[in-house]
Amino acid sequence: MREKHCVYCLALKPLSYFRLHAQTLDGYQHACKMCVAHRPSPVNGPQSFWDYVQKTSTCWPWLGAQRWQGYGVVRWTVHEKMRKVSTHRVAWFLTHGRWPSAGLCICHTCDNRLCCRPDHLFEGTTQDNRADAVSKGRQARGASINLARLHDDDIPLIRSLYRDEHVPQTHLAQRFGVTQGTIGKIVRRETWRHVS
Repeated sequence: MREKHCVYCLALKPLSYFRLHAQTLDGYQHACKMCVAHRPSPVNGPQSFWDYVQKTSTCWPWLGAQRWQGYGVVRWTVHEKMRKVSTHRVAWFLTHGRWPSAGLCICHTCDNRLCCRPDHLFEGTTQDNRADAVSKGRQARGASINLARLHDDDIPLIRSLYRDEHVPQTHLAQRFGVTQGTIGKIVRRETWRHVS
């Protein structure tokens, strides 16, 4: 049975006590599930914040509490109110002395959600962040979306039936178990553009 040490309680525990995490070297979080759930996040200033950051030659991962999406989270005072804030935003604040401008995100150049290294962070719009994800192939599309009812093989058939055989969109929708609006977007190439 493989085991590892929890960075908080220092106990040697089986890997089943740790959540999976793709950005770590061994594929598991640094802290056991119990410590992640109950460990208080630092709230007493910059030094204790950086104490929870593991500074390596590449990324600087957050070792404290995490949101379910995989981002680090800490309770921090923002505009005189205590709030839960993503740790990469706090790292930006501590480095630049200001919060991101209104309507802007803090994006990662390294694609590591736990990274707090200041030179891996940049300010950008939501659209910039999405474009970055698409350019790096991280944006789920088509059949790779968990709830997709269609597959890549269905799309050319749908377009062909509509274009060549003049099958109404409503009939195609019933046949493939989707809405008429979905079929309309497919035949107009508003969606599933990556399939020819």
